[in-house]
Amino acid sequence: MPQLLIDTQVGSFAIALNVRAAPRTCAYFLELVRRGALDRAAIFRVVAEANHTARDDFPIHVVQLGPIPAFEGVRHAIPHESTFVTGLRHRRGTVS
Repeated sequence: MPQLLIDTQVGSFAIALNVRAAPRTCAYFLELVRRGALDRAAIFRVVAEANHTARDDFPIHVVQLGPIPAFEGVRHAIPHESTFVTGLRHRRGTVS
């Protein structure tokens, strides 16, 4: 699996791309990386127990990353690769 190192102002972390399970999504993400569309992107939303608005019996915990405005010229639609098709699951530490 290809791995990418994400550098932020507060540290770095690596993510692995499951190309076998989600080839279109991974190819699209890698295209955005290669084109620099995610350079200087910003984290714009963090949802955790302390601030979630979802149902208490099904809280969500997410960090959402937003691209720079130039991203709009690079973005295009791709077919959705659902978890039903890929077998991947939204678990702690998953990038989706």
